[in-house]
Amino acid sequence: MNEKRIQLGFIAMTVLSLALSLIVACGGDSDSVTSKPTGISTPPASSTSPDTQIPPAEDVTITIGYITDFTGPASTALATLNMLTEDVIDYYNQTDLIPRVTINLVAYDGQYDPSKDIPGYEHLKEQGADVILTQVPHTVTTLKSRVEEDQMMLFSGSASLDDLQPPGYVFSMGTIPRHESFTLLQWIAENDWDYATKGPARIGLAGVSDIYTNSILDAMKKYVEIHPDQFEWVGGHLTGFTFTWGPEVEALKDCDYLFPPGLMTTFVKELREVGSSAKLIGTDIHLAFLKQVYDASLWDEINEMLFIRGLRWWNEEGTFIDFTKELLGKNHPDKVQEI
Repeated sequence: MNEKRIQLGFIAMTVLSLALSLIVACGGDSDSVTSKPTGISTPPASSTSPDTQIPPAEDVTITIGYITDFTGPASTALATLNMLTEDVIDYYNQTDLIPRVTINLVAYDGQYDPSKDIPGYEHLKEQGADVILTQVPHTVTTLKSRVEEDQMMLFSGSASLDDLQPPGYVFSMGTIPRHESFTLLQWIAENDWDYATKGPARIGLAGVSDIYTNSILDAMKKYVEIHPDQFEWVGGHLTGFTFTWGPEVEALKDCDYLFPPGLMTTFVKELREVGSSAKLIGTDIHLAFLKQVYDASLWDEINEMLFIRGLRWWNEEGTFIDFTKELLGKNHPDKVQEI
């Protein structure tokens, strides 16, 4: 890969990052690669001022290798983000925002299975990938050493500080889980819990063991350790992928604040069945599964849940969220209400 292609690849992924970070939501079988060329081969003339951008001397195609989940446990949450990824690439190609550069996408269904990360990466390289994109946190950890050795840029929707330090070929488009934890707990202590009168709030976590949840857990424990006057740590309980949470619910039922699993429907049902009044707290991971909450009629059970987000929500206005809704309405008018 020559220096110009590396530079163009970085530019392509940087501008795409702005759009792909708008919403976070965590076909083919596990052994297949789904190739999805997008865009047009002869984009319209650019209106970009030559004073602000110098186009390449020749037409260039940048291929993004995309490791995601089409059919695994996170596929429901990632379906919207997978759709948005294709929409954004089409938008950049059709509007010629990177003059004389066409962006191509080849995708691999990793099924949210770490054992498929390396085969997926190698296959995408064979498909001509110039850069790698993923929305799956554990994929970053699995591939970090390989992309550093190959000098292949890897962009992720979320990554831990350990994956980003020291600086190298791994880039995160989203917020850092550690920072989310610190900010959320500080906000709760200052705005939602009168610890000066009530004493420390009891807090805990339950979830499926993955890079993101582990990062949240470690940061929450660290914050509580630093601020024992604000919080008392009840416990952090991590499991493999499961739909039953009896032992975890029993251990955490007396919490004042509780970080539940991302797919929280069964956990919330069991939690309320034992009489727990814990206030739930969460991030974009939980918002990605609101459709399941809706289908299970659990609005009362999660009432007053607190979420921390890095971007605007659907009922708000702003450049990025307006752009997201514009793309959705234009490309998927039949799915607007559902999404």
